Amino acid sequence: MNTLPLRLLPALILTASPLWSESTDRLHFATSGFSIAPLEAPKGQRTQQVLMMFMPTAGDFTPNVNVQIQPYDGSLEDYVKLSLKQFESANLKVVQQGRTKDSGALFEYQGEIQNRRLHWYAKAQKSQGQVYLVTATALEEHWAEVAPNLKNCVESFACDGIASIAAPKATARP
Repeated sequence: MNTLPLRLLPALILTASPLWSESTDRLHFATSGFSIAPLEAPKGQRTQQVLMMFMPTAGDFTPNVNVQIQPYDGSLEDYVKLSLKQFESANLKVVQQGRTKDSGALFEYQGEIQNRRLHWYAKAQKSQGQVYLVTATALEEHWAEVAPNLKNCVESFACDGIASIAAPKATARP
């Protein structure tokens, strides 16, 4: 399977965004040798995919970590119950589920989606009416190999309290 269109999807999503922001902060990727300004837009009333990161392709799938911001008024406990019901209805097996040191929820689960055996590792954190969901995904057959890097990435996520600050001023793209 050609994964090139899947790799181009984040770039297409980012370039199609009508809102651009200015920031002095940069995302640094020392191993890859570059940094880039974050592309931020004000949070809305819908789920937003705000970050996607990829490892080298393994087989016909690219292991990845993504960050979503989901509007959610309920408690984190209600979010956990809802997530577990969704896993069950999708016939996904929960490998582990618990809490994190920073009062978040942790899920590890596996199953088959679109004829692929996948493995996920996710962290959910609630802050100011939002759930920040950080999810790592890889093929089950490659999980043992890529899990340490994916798990470290997911577990490093922290809500920094930035959500209470007004969104940066959007500017037109030059």
